[in-house]
Amino acid sequence: MDDYNDLILQFDAFVRSFKQNKDVANSFLIGAGASISSGIQSATDCLWEWKKDIYCSNNDNVGNIFQNYKTDTIQKIIQEWLDKQGIYPIQGDENEYSFYAEQTYPIEEDRVKYFKNLSKDKAPYIGYKLLCLLNKFGVVKSVWSTNFDGLVPRAAHQLNITPIEINLDNDGQIFRNSSDSELLYIALHGDYKYSKLKNTSNELDNQSEIFSDKLKHYFADKNLIVCGYSGRDKSLMDALLVAFKEKGSGRVYWCGYGDDIPINVRNFLLSVRQYGRKSYYISTDGFDKTMISLVKACVENDKEKII
Repeated sequence: MDDYNDLILQFDAFVRSFKQNKDVANSFLIGAGASISSGIQSATDCLWEWKKDIYCSNNDNVGNIFQNYKTDTIQKIIQEWLDKQGIYPIQGDENEYSFYAEQTYPIEEDRVKYFKNLSKDKAPYIGYKLLCLLNKFGVVKSVWSTNFDGLVPRAAHQLNITPIEINLDNDGQIFRNSSDSELLYIALHGDYKYSKLKNTSNELDNQSEIFSDKLKHYFADKNLIVCGYSGRDKSLMDALLVAFKEKGSGRVYWCGYGDDIPINVRNFLLSVRQYGRKSYYISTDGFDKTMISLVKACVENDKEKII
């Protein structure tokens, strides 16, 4: 069996492993994919909305048909026009997201407002509630997120859990002593409620040095479960790799959607192994179904917890 196949851990085996290690301090890293069922647009949909807006603002008399920018036909028309301009990255380029975020809204305050509107009036769906429930059970100690939606703190409040929100404006608080009654929530890309929001190429270029330093020590003895995150942010991936270069017992469980492992994720997991740490890729049916399975496994012999 080659290294690629050896990375794969079957979903049922992952659930059993999580259950067996529920007494270990577990942490989650969640991305935009976790928020889709809560009604928040995916990163891919944001990208196509930005492309559509650029196209429409540069072409007079475009019809309302372009509002349906999620269809293949409309995306093809938009992409062909962008390609002809000779100034936009090719489709699939790793820098597309950051380029179009800045190109569409070059004024930072406009980008902040865009993301604020994305998450306005959105309520956390079942996966977020179950994630916070695992914190209440003492299984999950912290959630690290690349999202701007604030769904984790909202879900925590609904379960009478105190979320300790740490972001780019108060990153020094990450070294505070945490209580068992609190959920540590680290917004790695900032939050629309605060002044510093990371989205463009310059903003995504470097993770907070304080966050990176904390990562090196934090995951020495804690498992990291990744859900709904594509691994597109090179600075975060580099910071995670530095963290797992350190000697320790903490593992990486990368929960992806479907069987194909993105090459950047595969390379990261292989590098983690080269440093002597354990890492696995798990094919899942999405964040919510994953959280349902994990909670069921953790409470099957203690069902009064969820009553």
